[in-house]
Amino acid sequence: MEVSVESKEGLERRMTVELPADKVNEAINKRLKEIARTVRLDGFRPGKVPISVVRSRFSGQVQQEVFGDLVKSSYFEALAHEKLLPAGDPTSIEPLEKGDNEGMGYV
Repeated sequence: MEVSVESKEGLERRMTVELPADKVNEAINKRLKEIARTVRLDGFRPGKVPISVVRSRFSGQVQQEVFGDLVKSSYFEALAHEKLLPAGDPTSIEPLEKGDNEGMGYV
């Protein structure tokens, strides 16, 4: 995990967190396997849907869920790593534009 902090005016800080691709891919694959065990799709028995079919149908939803989970877990870790004590909650969290094999990040 890479963290960088910019100082703005007053107490305001802008923190950029980049998560490695292997951690992101591991979380996505784990979530897809969980879905594959319980999803019911026409033409397949419950729990027997191939992971490639699950990936094609649910990849967008899974990426959003994984992004939310990773933001929750990495935000406080990043604060501790940079020894920051926030005065309040972040006003916004925006995802960074990255390719599929480049991991995820947020500002």
